[in-house]
Amino acid sequence: MSLLKKIKPLHKKVFLIAMIMVLLVGTVFFYNDSEIDEVIDSGKGLIVFVDQTVMEVEIADSRQERVHGLSGHAPLGQEEGMLFLFEEKKVAGIWMKDMLFSIDLIWLDGDLVIDLDSNLPLEDPASTIYTPSMPVDRVLEVSAGFIEEHGVIAGDRLDITLPES
Repeated sequence: MSLLKKIKPLHKKVFLIAMIMVLLVGTVFFYNDSEIDEVIDSGKGLIVFVDQTVMEVEIADSRQERVHGLSGHAPLGQEEGMLFLFEEKKVAGIWMKDMLFSIDLIWLDGDLVIDLDSNLPLEDPASTIYTPSMPVDRVLEVSAGFIEEHGVIAGDRLDITLPES
């Protein structure tokens, strides 16, 4: 006797709906894994915030890339950023040299949000150096207003996926 014949009619409907949901959820996870692989293969990273916003990030892991940063870069989309990676924890300094748009800074120790700076103004010439309250090994630059819009706070843990080196 088949499994469906053993199940009462009302339970059969619930069972079928549950099976359809499992298949749909599995398809979504498979799609997301494929999308993640595509981004990672492009040399970019992905960050998932506490509110489940997924951000694609350019990686700045060499001295030259960190010095240049977003200088002269086109404005970021709301789900785009640049992640600066340092070899060791330090009180890194960030400035707004040759920036074309305002940004927010998210200072990180691994995946832990340590400090925040919001709506940094454009400066010409750049004179202000922004620093975290304690040593960090990562800094995430995002569009101005992102921190407030997504409720990012110190103490949040981010899910960070980096491309393989």
